Amino acid sequence: MSDASENWLQRVRLTAAEPGVWLNCGRMLRQAAEDLWVSGNAHDNSPGSELGATVLASYQAPDFTPPPTGGSTRNACFMLFGYALENLAKGIIFGRDPSLVTQKALERLGEHGHGLVYLFEMAGIDLTEQERQVLDRTTRMTVWKGRYPVPLRFASSSPHDPMLGYVAVNDVWPEDEYDNLSALYEKAKSELTNTMRSVPPLPDNYDFANPS
Repeated sequence: MSDASENWLQRVRLTAAEPGVWLNCGRMLRQAAEDLWVSGNAHDNSPGSELGATVLASYQAPDFTPPPTGGSTRNACFMLFGYALENLAKGIIFGRDPSLVTQKALERLGEHGHGLVYLFEMAGIDLTEQERQVLDRTTRMTVWKGRYPVPLRFASSSPHDPMLGYVAVNDVWPEDEYDNLSALYEKAKSELTNTMRSVPPLPDNYDFANPS
């Protein structure tokens, strides 16, 4: 490998081991999730728009205001929320253990896909049973439900993953799901911020293959 290529890879590794860059990416995704939440709810309140509740409008009183459930962009909102949480957890993991920023270590971590419960546990974030359930649901969003009509890996679907034309129950999410995700985001962000305070920056010549 040329010196230029090795220098470039070292810059990438140093960036990946920097908790602050993961925090910035998580914040961007969190903001995007909120934007979709707001716009999705607005669609529900704007009958006749392309994504609005046109059919429902004819059956509702003129002063009816649907509850804020994320509307037409809810699934994409929750998916981006999942990506935001994933960034925060990985920022903690890599910040505390830079030796994981190698191809083999990253591949092992990638075997768990977007498994948020696994990542949060690896990051040392204590979870309640309710929080685990929220993360499990959000993982399904990040894997397929927020971007595809069906899971690309059919074997991974279950009656808990409603699909159009499938025999599962309607696609209903807890009313407080957005609030639950917001709380988990703040919890993970606090842990990542503490990690940034306690972990010193790596030297430019840090040996990721053989850390001291």
